Amino acid sequence: MIARLQPDKRIPEKLRETYAHLAGNVMWTYGALEELTFLFSTSENVHLLNETAPAFFVRHQGLLINDIALSLSRMTDEKQSGSRKNPQENLTLARLLDLPDAQCQQLRTELKKRWARISDAAKQLRTYRHKRLAHSDLAHHLSPSTKLGADISIRSMKKLLDQISDFLSTFDCFFTGVETTSYSPPASYGDADDLIAYLKLAIETENKAKNEVLKLPTKRPRGLAS
Repeated sequence: MIARLQPDKRIPEKLRETYAHLAGNVMWTYGALEELTFLFSTSENVHLLNETAPAFFVRHQGLLINDIALSLSRMTDEKQSGSRKNPQENLTLARLLDLPDAQCQQLRTELKKRWARISDAAKQLRTYRHKRLAHSDLAHHLSPSTKLGADISIRSMKKLLDQISDFLSTFDCFFTGVETTSYSPPASYGDADDLIAYLKLAIETENKAKNEVLKLPTKRPRGLAS
């Protein structure tokens, strides 16, 4: 379930729900990115995952990467896609450029600058989404040496997400006067750090049980008393 940020009523009603959805999606994506980084960025964690359920965690890693890529692509799409006769209306950052009146001209100028940088940075990711995730591009799927997505990394996705966060924070601050808006996901029980803790406990318990079974007596037992 995508987290949803409760929008401030000072934000224009026309854009309030759009902002709430996008902000919630950013929170969700930060959470997925933090989980991906935490689970797979250290050799200690990777060793632990390989010791417990390697096939499951290989799939989980791929699903997290794809989920983050899809989320970033959707937020940075154009407002409309598809044919001109039957366009698909998209809920994207570009929707927040449709500000209600001339009083928002300064904000519109600032957001357009940020949108231009975001749109440019997201081009490769959206191409990857289009050819690998949304559709199975024949040439790239059958090619043994495709370079599609070769320059997409956790670092580049984090940088793009930070740019999106700055875009939304700038929008929010203009209406609310709050200069710093955090889109970090709230801490909750059962996150990746809890999983790692329980996996460590499981390994320790298993090793202890094995040692108890293999423990041999150190002295020769005496005979029964007559």
